[in-house]
Amino acid sequence: MFASWVKMFVKETCAIAKDGNKWEFSNSVANFIKKVRDEDRRVNELRNQELLATAENPRIKRQEETTEICQELRDIKRNEMLQERRRKQLQSNSHELRLLQGQIRSAKVSQELIGQKERLEKLKKEEMRKKREENDKWAEKCEQERRLGIKEAEEQRQYRVEFMSGLKGQIAEQHQRRLKEYEVILKDREEIQNRLRQIKNEEKAEREAALRYRDKCKVEMDECMRNKILQKQLEKQTSKDDLSKFLAYSDEREALKKRIEGERKRLQEERQSLSERIGAQIERIENERQHREEVLLSLLIEERKAKEDARFRHNLEKTNGERLRLRSELENYRDSVKPDTDAQRKEEERLLHEERMRVQRKNDELVRLADERRRKEIMEHTKSLRTIIDIRRRERVEEAIEKLRESERLFGLQKDMDKEIEEERLRLLRSQPPELLRYLPTGVIRPSDRELLNLPGRNDS
Repeated sequence: MFASWVKMFVKETCAIAKDGNKWEFSNSVANFIKKVRDEDRRVNELRNQELLATAENPRIKRQEETTEICQELRDIKRNEMLQERRRKQLQSNSHELRLLQGQIRSAKVSQELIGQKERLEKLKKEEMRKKREENDKWAEKCEQERRLGIKEAEEQRQYRVEFMSGLKGQIAEQHQRRLKEYEVILKDREEIQNRLRQIKNEEKAEREAALRYRDKCKVEMDECMRNKILQKQLEKQTSKDDLSKFLAYSDEREALKKRIEGERKRLQEERQSLSERIGAQIERIENERQHREEVLLSLLIEERKAKEDARFRHNLEKTNGERLRLRSELENYRDSVKPDTDAQRKEEERLLHEERMRVQRKNDELVRLADERRRKEIMEHTKSLRTIIDIRRRERVEEAIEKLRESERLFGLQKDMDKEIEEERLRLLRSQPPELLRYLPTGVIRPSDRELLNLPGRNDS
C-alpha cells in the first residue's frame, strides 16, 4: 500500500514539476503527507486490533507459550551442548584432566580385577567348604566303620566269653565223667586248646586288620590335611602374586605421577628462570640503550662545541687578518705621509691605539656573542635531546606497563583455566561411584576434596 502511494506521489510530482507550478507542487506534497499519515494511522489501528485479537485468543496464546517454551528448551539444549563441547575441549587440552581420566580408567580396571579376585576367592572358599564337608563325611564314615568293627570285635569277645563260661560249666559238670574218660578229655582239651589258639590267632588277625585299617584311615587323613595345607599355601602364593602385581602397578602409577610432577616443576622452574633471564636481558638492553643515548648526547655536545670552536677560530683568524691588514695599511700610509712633527706621530699613535681598542672590543663582543649563541644552541639541543630521551623513557614505561597488563591478563586467563580444570576434575570425581574412588592412586583425591565428595577421612576409612 505504501509503495503504491509512493508511486502515485512520484507520478503526480513529476507531472507537476514538468508543468512548473510550485503552488500545486507544494499542495501535492502536503496532500501526500496527509494521506501517508492517515494510512499510517489506519495501519496502526489494524495492528492494534490484531494484537488485541491475538491476546484474547486462547489458542494463539497457548501457541505463543508453546513457542516460547520450545525456544527456551532449544536455548537450554544449545547451552548444554556448548557446555559439553567446552568440557570435552577442556579435557582434551588439559594434561591434568587427561591424567585423571586415565587414573579413573585404571581404577575401574583395578576394581574389576579386585572384584574378580574376590569372586575367585569366594569360589575357592566354597570349594574348600565342600571339600571340608566331604572330608568330614569321609571321616565320619571311617569313624562309623571303626565303631562297627569295635562293636563286632566286642560281640565276638562277648561271644567267646559266654562260650568259655558255658564250656567251663560243661567241663565242671562233666569233670567226673571226663576223669573217667581222661584220654578222651585230653583229646578234647587238646582240640579245645587248638580251637582257642585258632580263636586267638583270629582275634590277633582281626586286631591287626583293625590296626591296619586305622593306620590307613590315619594316613588318608594326614594326606588330606597335607593337601589342605598345600591348597592354602597355593592360595596364599596366588594372592601374594596378585597383590605383588597390584602393588607393582600402583608403584608404577606413583612413579609416573612423580615423574609428571617433577617434569611440571622443572618446566615451571625453567619458565621462571627464562622469565628472569629475559628480564635481566631487557634491563641490560635498556641500560645499554641509555648509555648509548648518553654517549650520543655527549658526542653531539662535543661535536657542537668543536664546530663552535672552529667557527670561533675562523672568526678570530679573520679578525686578526683584518687587524694585520689595517696595520699594514696604516704603516704604508705612515710611510707614504712621513709626518714631520711629533704631534702628528702621537696623534697617529693615539688613533692607532683607539682603532686597536675598538677592534679588540669588537672582537671581545663577537667572542661573547658567539659564546652566548653557542651556549644557547647547546642548551636548546640538550633540551631537545632530553625531551627525546624523556619521550623514549615514557614509551618504554608504557611498553613495560602494557607488558605487565598483558602478563596480568594472561595470569588471569591461566587462573580462570585452572579454576575450570578444577571444577571439571571435581565433576569427573562426582560422576564416579564412591566405591570406585578408593581404587584411585594416592594423592589423586586431596584432603579438601573429601568434604566436597562426602567421603570419609583416612582415619575413618
